[in-house]
Amino acid sequence: MIAKKSLHIIFSPILLALFFWAVNLIPLTILFFFFGLFNLYFFRDPARRIGSEIVSPADGRIMDISESDGKTRISIFMNLFDVHVNRMPIDGKIVGIERIRGKHSMAFLRRAKENSRQKIHLDTVMGKITIVQIAGILAWRIVPYITRGQMLKKGEKIGIIRFGSRVDIFFPSQKVEVSVRLHQRVKAGSSTLAHTKL
Repeated sequence: MIAKKSLHIIFSPILLALFFWAVNLIPLTILFFFFGLFNLYFFRDPARRIGSEIVSPADGRIMDISESDGKTRISIFMNLFDVHVNRMPIDGKIVGIERIRGKHSMAFLRRAKENSRQKIHLDTVMGKITIVQIAGILAWRIVPYITRGQMLKKGEKIGIIRFGSRVDIFFPSQKVEVSVRLHQRVKAGSSTLAHTKL
């Protein structure tokens, strides 16, 4: 399956490759053909078996687990080869979406918190949860699949970040027990990040 709102990015290079092939520009034909194949791989959207408790909103590697001001933050770094479709970590209502313009530093650096990003605020049975989709150095844009006021189930798709990026998730510390460790690989919708302490 292909990620929503991504077909034009996949087929545009392939159409250009056909054009360059027609005018006998073979190097450009090869370049755009392989770029199209890479996009086909990058924008894949495989089916997932939804995991238990609070699940990861993103594919990737756990790069930070920290606690501050009563909130636990888990940061997930997505490289170019990870699936970039993000998912709901728990059932909830979208109560706010904030788009913030910023820089395009490498997503695994501390200063990436100043990058262009989108904050998704959720109202859940365990209180307020915030998901922050952070654009990386190669990210073109963050594409939401959601609108304010929507009620969504755990594992439903919330959007995609085009090319390398990062997702941070913030929980109320008193209500969660983290079940992942640093550098662990996780999958959106299926890997359990934390258990609730309701």
